[in-house]
Amino acid sequence: MSTSRGRNLQEYWPNSGGMKKSRTWNWNVQPPPFVTPLEFHYRKIEILGCNGYHPLFPDQIYEPAPFTFKLADNTEAINSAVEAFEAKLGDASSWGTNLAEAMQSVNTVEKRLLQVAKAAREIKNFRFGSAARTLGLRGVPGGLKKNAKAFGNNFLEFHLGWQPAIADVHDAVQTMTKADFGTRKIKASGHDTAEWRTSSKDGSSRFHDSTSWSLEVKFGALVKITNESAYLANQMGLVNPLSVAWDLVPFSFVVDWFANVGQCLGSITGHVGLEITGPYATGCSSGTYNWHLDFDVWDDSTSPPTLRTGVQSGSMRNVYVDRTPGYLSPRFHVKPFKGFSPYKGMTAASLLLQALR
Repeated sequence: MSTSRGRNLQEYWPNSGGMKKSRTWNWNVQPPPFVTPLEFHYRKIEILGCNGYHPLFPDQIYEPAPFTFKLADNTEAINSAVEAFEAKLGDASSWGTNLAEAMQSVNTVEKRLLQVAKAAREIKNFRFGSAARTLGLRGVPGGLKKNAKAFGNNFLEFHLGWQPAIADVHDAVQTMTKADFGTRKIKASGHDTAEWRTSSKDGSSRFHDSTSWSLEVKFGALVKITNESAYLANQMGLVNPLSVAWDLVPFSFVVDWFANVGQCLGSITGHVGLEITGPYATGCSSGTYNWHLDFDVWDDSTSPPTLRTGVQSGSMRNVYVDRTPGYLSPRFHVKPFKGFSPYKGMTAASLLLQALR
């Protein structure tokens, strides 16, 4: 059982006493052994710098209050983190020798059973010499009869050959059922950036601003293989026919350049044969906002009145950190077009040439 905690700190301008920075923490705590990822939230809103000049009030101090500005979408960072996490799940070699031994056991069972089945067919067809060679015997046992009803007795005469093979099958099955693959701690992260600018004019004022965001999502969990056969079958594409069908669609990889269709389909069966515990996701967004305002005012203290210009500008930063327990799934997303990379450009050119032939 967890309990909630919170904290809030604020800093103020020395002259006016207005707020300059605000920081807020909210988190949960748990008793030992501290194994469950808990919620955590952090917010920071800070004025990095500001200045202003009003032609009619030159001594006025310009100290704006911090505020929140438009938050960028972190879908691309989430999908990148999920993709990196799934790639680590699918890396069979990273599970070490246990999985290799299980795979070798599967091959042993297959090889030995095929060996015994082949020898049985040869004994049934009275090819005793071939059966002896198949089972690795140096010679043909005695007491064999070329009689269809004697198959059982003939097969027993070859027990020195097939008994070791069946014993190997037994040992391999024991290895497969008792294999402990251990629990791995898998972590992955995804990144993205976003920026935009706006300009506007309203009568005698002109406003310009720019926003830039740096986005990061971290994803982690404890993972254990509980069914190596299902896990390996999923890695070979035997569990999710939709994913395989999508890969077989002509030019489907081109669609994946612009939308994560293949990733969403693959996530349907991404955890077959696995046990995932304690999943959590942490998102960190750091954004900077800059603004500049020019405005015109009439100075009536002169004759005739004079048009004067004032300026206000500043910059501020918003920081958001959020950790939430639970599994992170990919979100369907149409990616913004940012031009082709050299690889994608060459691929697109090759496809176009093939289409024109």
